[in-house]
Amino acid sequence: MSKRIIPFAAIFVFTQSAALSIFLTTALPDPAGKPSEIYSGFLAQTEPYTVQQRSMTNDNVTLRLQKRLLAQTSIGISVENAADALDQKRKMQNGALTASFSVSGSSVLATPSNWSIRVSEHPEWIRPQIDFGILTFRFDEKSIALSFDSYLPSGFVRPGDAVALPSDDDSKFTVIGTPHAGFIVDPPAAAHAIVAALESEKTTVVLQTNFDAGRLFVKDENGMKQYSLLSGGKSNFSDSPLGRSANVRKALNEHLNGYVIPPSAVFSFNETLNGSVDTGNGWFNSLIIVNGKDLVQAPGGGICQAATTAFRATVLAGLPVLDRANHSLYVTHYKDYGIGIDATIFPGKQDLKAVNDTGNPIVLLARSVGDDAYVDMYGIPDGRKVLLDGPFFSTTAGDDMTFHGLTLAKNEIGWKQVVQYSDGRLVATDIVSRYLSLPRSLASEYAIPRGKQELQTLAESASTGSTLAMR
Repeated sequence: MSKRIIPFAAIFVFTQSAALSIFLTTALPDPAGKPSEIYSGFLAQTEPYTVQQRSMTNDNVTLRLQKRLLAQTSIGISVENAADALDQKRKMQNGALTASFSVSGSSVLATPSNWSIRVSEHPEWIRPQIDFGILTFRFDEKSIALSFDSYLPSGFVRPGDAVALPSDDDSKFTVIGTPHAGFIVDPPAAAHAIVAALESEKTTVVLQTNFDAGRLFVKDENGMKQYSLLSGGKSNFSDSPLGRSANVRKALNEHLNGYVIPPSAVFSFNETLNGSVDTGNGWFNSLIIVNGKDLVQAPGGGICQAATTAFRATVLAGLPVLDRANHSLYVTHYKDYGIGIDATIFPGKQDLKAVNDTGNPIVLLARSVGDDAYVDMYGIPDGRKVLLDGPFFSTTAGDDMTFHGLTLAKNEIGWKQVVQYSDGRLVATDIVSRYLSLPRSLASEYAIPRGKQELQTLAESASTGSTLAMR
């Protein structure tokens, strides 16, 4: 079979290659002689040319190419080369991969689902190139990387950040946004891995990702600083009456959120309430416990839900607790995310107090999401780790385990906390809550202590190494 060669310029530079790409995707006719749409016609041909097809289209395509390529790009190729390149492109278009994600870092977020990659759905990934007058196609890593986010499966969540700005209240920041956990992937590295797998005709590829907890950027007199998540407490107040739910949300969103605990300062939960707890200050009537056993309606019922959530964050952060009391009655609202780790407060009588011994300020980020309460502590990690074991009951702790030197009574729940500081010091603390009575089913339900996992929230689990679990 005779071959007509289209004249081409001797020097091919980047601009000519780019022009070729534009020309081939917009101007090149298909074998029927019709104008080509982007990645259709000649370039989108899915079957290789046969010898007969090449012969039939030789004259027609050659004449068109001769005029257009020479006029628009000064590039010339043979029709046989074009057909070979088309076969190559067709094979590339048929490429398919299943991409999975390997996550580095501690995470309770579900690993992103697999991503099914079909090259035919991403025509922009394939680019033409000319080398010494020969047309070939290649996978374009840059094109893949530039639009990588748009390809990711829906379960791939990016981390989010927030900013804390000074406010008129020296004890609080105005917080814009909410940090949230997610995954980070390096698009160029991922694109390189995808191309390498496709070129080696593999059917699977593993993409490396990192888990990230999200960050809080705090602006003070010295500029902007980046704070990391130290710990996070969680509780649930579903089935609460309207007044109680409103009080929980008010305590979290209006009083705790943005609160600053300076270094070496004592955190007092009651001080965050900033005034008396009465209807005049926007608190609703709801049930509170008085005299250790009686339930009465009073303004602010439910504030203890916020105190309990803050106490759980304090325990997980490993801050020394100076004052805390549990509820005298077992309250089902405090069962989830830390049974036995609850805190009651009553301004003027009972408070929740802890010392910020991290050496840097701690900023509280508190919020309600549906019927869940969250209190997160952000600061600058000092290398401490928190080990936590429990919950224990009288029937699960064993005779050899004591709390404050005593075995647990049948109406008590115990936890054991050990704070390991960066200098190697270990400080052990027993956390014991005594109630008037406990449901008998709890001991069997928690027959196997769950450790820190019981308290672990999405945010706290994303912490950058501030906590460990015994179990």
